[in-house]
Amino acid sequence: MVILPFLMSLGLLGVLGWETVFGPEHLPLHDEQLAEHLGIVLLIGQVPLILWILIRRRRLWLALSQAGCLALAVYLVSLSEGAERDRVQARIDAGQPFPGGDRAIGEISGLGAVQSVEFAGIDNIGWDIYAVTFEKGVRHVHLYLAKDGKVLGRTVADGPLGCVSSEIYACRYLDRPFRGIRPR
Repeated sequence: MVILPFLMSLGLLGVLGWETVFGPEHLPLHDEQLAEHLGIVLLIGQVPLILWILIRRRRLWLALSQAGCLALAVYLVSLSEGAERDRVQARIDAGQPFPGGDRAIGEISGLGAVQSVEFAGIDNIGWDIYAVTFEKGVRHVHLYLAKDGKVLGRTVADGPLGCVSSEIYACRYLDRPFRGIRPR
């Protein structure tokens, strides 16, 4: 029981490392993967264990070293989040579309075939914005593509049902910046 917080921190760092090296490409900023979900459980779960060791076992040195491990895990997670924010900010500042984004629009039911696609910029969370003219209307489509061209996220911002997205958080940032990101 005494080494459990150490194992929890090491487990989290191991999952973060595995996702960085071997994991699939994911959406920046908000995409919750295995590491995020495990991280919440492991980081929050350590605090009662550390307090138990401090109060019941009266081993200050052990509690402090385990708290230090916890602080290191939190610091490394915040560094990775900062790196993702920096990548998104660089993408917004550059204003360049994903290669092949105009070919990844796809159909929107009820609007007919795509007539034209025009790159309109980068949104507040680093996704491409395209003004797409269909046979029966115009829509603004936000896309985020993987390096291999696979669509990781798609949002239709101005449909008859309002904002519709593959990612629950994307519609929240259509009209306001994400924390730590400067809009262009």
